Amino acid sequence: NYLLSLQKENEYMVIKSTREEIADYLGIARPSLSRELGRMQDEGIIQIIGKEVFIKNQEAFDKLFD
Repeated sequence: NYLLSLQKENEYMVIKSTREEIADYLGIARPSLSRELGRMQDEGIIQIIGKEVFIKNQEAFDKLFD
């Protein structure tokens, strides 16, 4: 839901927080967050470039939150 709240209309988001700050906000360990983001990237759901996260497969992204 955190990522959904950041998503822009043109299917990308800019994360202004560090992974440590996001992990603290979500109440999870930073390595767990990094692993999940990496898994999503490996599966072609997202692409991370710097602080921008691009949604490459909107349908698969949406299914994560069903």
